[in-house]
Amino acid sequence: MPSNLAKKIVDDLMKYGDVRRGSIGYIGIERLTPEIAEDVGAKNTNGALVSRMSRASEAYDAGLRPGDIIVGFNGQTIDDPSQLQRVISDARIGSTATVKVLRNGRTMEFKLPIVSTSTSGRGRR
Repeated sequence: MPSNLAKKIVDDLMKYGDVRRGSIGYIGIERLTPEIAEDVGAKNTNGALVSRMSRASEAYDAGLRPGDIIVGFNGQTIDDPSQLQRVISDARIGSTATVKVLRNGRTMEFKLPIVSTSTSGRGRR
């Protein structure tokens, strides 16, 4: 485990009593296959396909929809779902992320609030 991750975990435990990770609400993401990439007009299989999501999620409220392909997060290119999960988890809670997506062959950007995984979606709708 990298020392900076261990320090964050210890700091969170001491300050909050649990480990807080960034979240954009419940979304299911999958690897983009060559067949799906062709169907949606993507040039390659880089990115993370939004396969499902909660309508009560921060991502849905911001405009993200199933079928979108997330290709960027705060200026960083997203190559696959595991990379996207890491950058979301490491994002500062309370900040706003700029997410770049491909939708129907067009590039779009959305501003998504980063919330804590321990509170994401609770008490909404």
